[in-house]
Amino acid sequence: MLNNFLKKNFSIKKNEIDLLKFLRANTNIDSGGNKLYDGLGTHSLQNPEELVWAIKKIQEIIKNKKFKNKNFLEFGYAHGFTNTILNKCFNFDKIVSVDIISTAGQSRDSFFANLRFKNIILLCGDSRSKFIEKQISLNGKYDLVFIDGGHDYDVVKNDFEIAKKNISKNAIIIFHDIDASSCDGPRKLWKSILKKKNKGMKTYQYVCKNYKIKYGLGIIVFS
Repeated sequence: MLNNFLKKNFSIKKNEIDLLKFLRANTNIDSGGNKLYDGLGTHSLQNPEELVWAIKKIQEIIKNKKFKNKNFLEFGYAHGFTNTILNKCFNFDKIVSVDIISTAGQSRDSFFANLRFKNIILLCGDSRSKFIEKQISLNGKYDLVFIDGGHDYDVVKNDFEIAKKNISKNAIIIFHDIDASSCDGPRKLWKSILKKKNKGMKTYQYVCKNYKIKYGLGIIVFS
């Protein structure tokens, strides 16, 4: 499976089951994986089934040649596991990741390991600062955005507004934690987006409710 997974043109259609197994091996039991929590902070912060669903959905969308999917903006790098998985699947030309850089619950070794072997710019600071917002703009436009930074409503809304200003004409924005049990900000914003959905926007969502910890992913497609 690893040989297929590391190929430049990774196809989830052929490797969906193997990718799911791989992600489960790197995820804690409470979130749908096979690992016991060991306190090392090296585990994936995504539900494996939700992440596979999102990768599959993105691959379906970018079959339309209007979607380049070359420049990736991420709010919330953490220890970089999600960043690396998405980069392995989509081979981005440029990655810009924003994070306040907290060591709480994160592995320092994983943090540095996941910075390697990719074209990444790490913006260390609060996404609500004017400096960070300007740097995001200077490095845009972005084809794919993943919002998983601060989880208070005002932070998530701010990240969404910045993302909308800096996406390419045909772009995808992903929200994490749209139905999380531990926070309400992403859920509240996602509900408001669904109510106000504009022409030219398509939305998709998937919430896996099979495990103790719930997250949920929402996708907006702009075209």
